[in-house]
Amino acid sequence: MYQHPVRIVLCIPIIIYMIYLLYLLFTYNFNNLLHGQNFWATLPMVIRDLIPIFTGLILSDIGLWLFYGPKNYKQVKENVTKKSQKGYGIASHILALIVALVLMSCASDGNEDVNYVERELSSEIANDEPSNNMTMEDYINLCQEVTGEDIARNPEAFVGKDIILEGEFDILAGEIVMNWFTDSGIIGIKYNGKAVDMQGNVIGNVMTGDYGYVAGRYEGEDDWGHKYINAQIIILDRAE
Repeated sequence: MYQHPVRIVLCIPIIIYMIYLLYLLFTYNFNNLLHGQNFWATLPMVIRDLIPIFTGLILSDIGLWLFYGPKNYKQVKENVTKKSQKGYGIASHILALIVALVLMSCASDGNEDVNYVERELSSEIANDEPSNNMTMEDYINLCQEVTGEDIARNPEAFVGKDIILEGEFDILAGEIVMNWFTDSGIIGIKYNGKAVDMQGNVIGNVMTGDYGYVAGRYEGEDDWGHKYINAQIIILDRAE
């Protein structure tokens, strides 16, 4: 392996890039796919996010194979695996290149489909109301203002409705929840975006102890019997 120092130097950036791609893959948040209310609606967006990672890994492997040389690459694999390698991997790397090109093509062609799904999800913000041009203020005005006690007393009455709740936020097991300070407990909040202030300016991630409002669609209980909201906006009141 050390008989080819120049080739090794050329391969170092590719190896670093592969490590970075693996880091992105293993730290990707699959929570929304696994626990989201609409698996098939979320799946295209997850695929869209992961295709560039897998494509990058495939092309990086082909790059290592080319830069280091098929013969040298074969010797390294034999030294690492302690097994004899048949041929120089030409056929397998050609096949890998074809797969990478297909993935890139699918990612390009799938952008419109993903955008369509995102538009469909966005259009669900309000019941029977067009939402393509809806502002944050419009949506909040459309939401029904309720309390935790209202939901605890008659939860079925709010299922599928857009509501706005006021309270203190907390983070439990990596998930956003809102405390109601009553015996009615807490409500889970499924939300991927950033919190904003009362003027609509982006603040950042929601943190334990933040106080404010969550507006979204109340979905009832999940598979574990926990009440939750699919939030469209979280507003933090810094004056509280």
